[in-house]
Amino acid sequence: MQRFLMLCASMLALALAALARAADDTTPLPKVDPAAIRSDIAAFASDEMNGRYFQSEEGKRAAQWLADKLAAAGATPLEGRGTMLLPVAKFPTAAPNVVAWHAPKGANPSGEFILVTAHFDHLPPARSGEDRIYNGADDNASGVSGMIAVANALRDEALNVGVVFVGFTGEESGLIGSRAFLEEETLPPARIRGVFNMDMISRQPDGAIRLDGGPKGKILVDLLVRLAPKVPIEMKVDTHPDWLDRSDQGPFLRAGIPSVLFSCEDHEDYHQVSDHADKTDADLAARVATLVALAP
Repeated sequence: MQRFLMLCASMLALALAALARAADDTTPLPKVDPAAIRSDIAAFASDEMNGRYFQSEEGKRAAQWLADKLAAAGATPLEGRGTMLLPVAKFPTAAPNVVAWHAPKGANPSGEFILVTAHFDHLPPARSGEDRIYNGADDNASGVSGMIAVANALRDEALNVGVVFVGFTGEESGLIGSRAFLEEETLPPARIRGVFNMDMISRQPDGAIRLDGGPKGKILVDLLVRLAPKVPIEMKVDTHPDWLDRSDQGPFLRAGIPSVLFSCEDHEDYHQVSDHADKTDADLAARVATLVALAP
C-alpha cells in the first residue's frame, strides 16, 4: 500500500508540473487541419470498411489503415517492438490494437508516457435492410481522425515525454483492447502519466465538447480547462460520470491512472446505419485535437 501511495504522489507531482508549464506556455497553437480530419473520417467510415467490426477482415484492414496513417505522421513502433499491430492474447482472431509513438526529443526525457487514444472498431453489418453498413463516422472515425491529427501536430515537438498513440480494438464489445493493453502491460502502468481518450468528437449541436474525468482525472481536466481558451474551444466538464466506464479510459481510471474522455452527446444516428461522414463536424474534431496536442 505504501508503494502505491508513493506512486500516486509521484504521478500527481508530475501532472502538477505539466500543468504549471502548460499554463505559462506561449508557443503557437499546434497545426491541425480540419480538411485532413474530414478526409480521414470519410475514408475510415466508408462502405469499403464495412463497419470495422473487430472480429472481421475489415477490422484488420482498418487496423492496418490506421498504422499506415500513424507511420505517415512520423510515429514508429514502440521501442523493442517490430510492428504497430499488437494482437490481443485472449482474442487471437481479432483485429489487433494499433500502438505507435513519438519518442521523446527533449533534452531531459522523463521516462514517462502520455497516451492519446481512440477505438477504431464499430459494429458488424445489420442482418436486413437496404443500408446494412454501420459506418461509424462519429463513432469513432472522428476520434481516430483526431488522434492522427495529434500525431501529425506533435511529430517535430521536442517533448520530454513519449507520446503514445493507441487505436483500441473491440471497444464496442466490452473494452477488449484497452483491458488487454493494461493486462498485458504493453507499457508499464506506473510510467503512464495520463490518458486522453477521444470517442465521438464531431457531432454536438451546441458546439461544446463534453470532457469527463471524474476524481481520478481531475488533474488533467484542470489542465485542459486552462488550455481551452487558447484554442478556443467550449467545454462542458464532468457532466457525464456515467460515461467513465463506457469507453476506453475506464480500465485506466480503475488502475488509478489519470484519464479523460472527450465525447459528444448521443444523437439520433448513434449506433445506427445513418452515422455517415457527411453529418460530422470536422471543425469541432479539429478543435478537440488541437487541445489534446497542447497538453503534453
